[in-house]
Amino acid sequence: MTATTPPDNIDRILRMRFVVCMGALLPGLGCYFCIAYTYIFQFDVIKNFTQSDQCPDVHSSLPPVSYAIGVWEPQRFVWLFIMFLHCPPRIFFLIVCSWTLCFEKYEIIWRIKLFTFVSGLLLSLSTAVSYPLFLAYCHPAG
Repeated sequence: MTATTPPDNIDRILRMRFVVCMGALLPGLGCYFCIAYTYIFQFDVIKNFTQSDQCPDVHSSLPPVSYAIGVWEPQRFVWLFIMFLHCPPRIFFLIVCSWTLCFEKYEIIWRIKLFTFVSGLLLSLSTAVSYPLFLAYCHPAG
């Protein structure tokens, strides 16, 4: 007797794979995009980049990744958009997987998933709160 998979089961597996890939790969792709954008369109900023005010003549052609994704525009907006797209698939995957598992049999896995869900939610909330404060106090307009 051979095991066959119903067509709607295959569709469900493919949709779940897409959700998992969205949650797992979007941050890396977004980071690489921001770094590539910086090197292609803002090379003059990188060429004149110095990490310290005390040593203005020391230049580095490899700035920190946090500058490419968090300080310079439009990369920071692309990064925030990617993070905005990345959080719902992560949370959705955790909820869907928790429905398919029995709580008594897989209690440790359930606790790990709950911890991952709460940490993702807290990271999203801390970004939503801290980023406007960062813009208001660290980069005053004008």
